[in-house]
Amino acid sequence: MVKVSGPAMGTEASGTIGKELVFSSWKGRAYVRRRATPTDPHSPKQLSFRTMFSYLAKIYPTVELYFADQWEILAHESNVTRANAFLKYNLERWAQFKPISWYYPATEEGTPGDAPTVTPTGGQRHARLLIHYDTPESTELTYIFRQLDSEPTPGTDTLVAIFQYIGEDNNFHDSPLAAGQWHYIVRGATGDGVWCPPSDDAVATVT
Repeated sequence: MVKVSGPAMGTEASGTIGKELVFSSWKGRAYVRRRATPTDPHSPKQLSFRTMFSYLAKIYPTVELYFADQWEILAHESNVTRANAFLKYNLERWAQFKPISWYYPATEEGTPGDAPTVTPTGGQRHARLLIHYDTPESTELTYIFRQLDSEPTPGTDTLVAIFQYIGEDNNFHDSPLAAGQWHYIVRGATGDGVWCPPSDDAVATVT
């Protein structure tokens, strides 16, 4: 549990989110890092938070190019770097099952696009999804949720991948997987933090 003596984005936040991410401070500056020794590193929730953390760290250089001035505001208020401000803000949003926002604060005014059509293909220890949007211009990020043997409920414990959606059709390759019926739900989101409708359940038979 995260303990705070001020706002959660303040300089005295400490503790963990999702038993995976640690908020602390060093020389008066707050920071976030991965928890070094999780009890069960393969639990769905911890895998989900690692997926989110890794994607946020990967995408931040692009965010820095276009939106550095917005994250500088939060960084100054919280006495952290712009990168950590972006990470902490969006990790806190994710803990509430809210999508990533490029902007601070999230405006949540974007027009959501359509639900994607997902065509699954299973193989030996892998699955592949062909993802199609009729209105791709309304979707900036795609989130993929997965569960074995039953339809997943999109949430913070079923996320397996995030990517920036470009064009009408994208492929997602999931490997390695145990044999069985793997169910996928794909959901887009706008860049200012608005969910789009989810896809239908897509099932891939993995051998």
